[in-house]
Amino acid sequence: MRRLSLLPSRRTTSETAVKSLYARAADGWQAGIERIGYKEAYHALTRSAVIAAPLDGPGKVLDAGAGTGALSFAFAQNTQHPCHYDLLDLSPEMLNRAGNIISASTRQIIGAIGCADLSCHKYDRVLCGHAIEHCHDAQAALAWLFERLKPGGQAIFAISKPHWCTALVRWKYGSAAFTPDIIEQMLAQVGFVDVQTHPHHSGPPSRLSCGYLATRPH
Repeated sequence: MRRLSLLPSRRTTSETAVKSLYARAADGWQAGIERIGYKEAYHALTRSAVIAAPLDGPGKVLDAGAGTGALSFAFAQNTQHPCHYDLLDLSPEMLNRAGNIISASTRQIIGAIGCADLSCHKYDRVLCGHAIEHCHDAQAALAWLFERLKPGGQAIFAISKPHWCTALVRWKYGSAAFTPDIIEQMLAQVGFVDVQTHPHHSGPPSRLSCGYLATRPH
């Protein structure tokens, strides 16, 4: 598997430092992402995901790097079936803000992408919003998420892209950013098919990141 370089380079931040940064940001996080338009952006992305691959019954969903659960909440609003949600995040403070607003069947798991012991679980959907940017090996993180999916399962991503207005955020949090063509290549190389790029259509999300849908083949 050929490794693809990050664009652009980033400041390295330890897992402990990232956890501390998000703990301090937790109180205002949800209000902040809603203020800049991510509630609408996530709603549009998950609506497209459900149209492309509707669930035919209750499903099991992993939200990796869930934060306050905003991406899961958007997905829940767009599917007709109640699902079980596993919210995985390094920060218990962020997960505490998620509460049980998504579903009565919501489990909070403190851990990191690639390290959490979820080997016995397979999911119908994997969600990941602005989390692989923190992983030291983003392609390995995508491969780990691929393995969490059932055959035929769908992954929904929102991933930061290079832009001058994200430079300070990337420096502060030690995160990376990726052009859509790099993400498309990485998703294909770890085994995903039917990769679709879904740009956010307006506001800050249109400049800060991009949405992606991908499927694990049967």
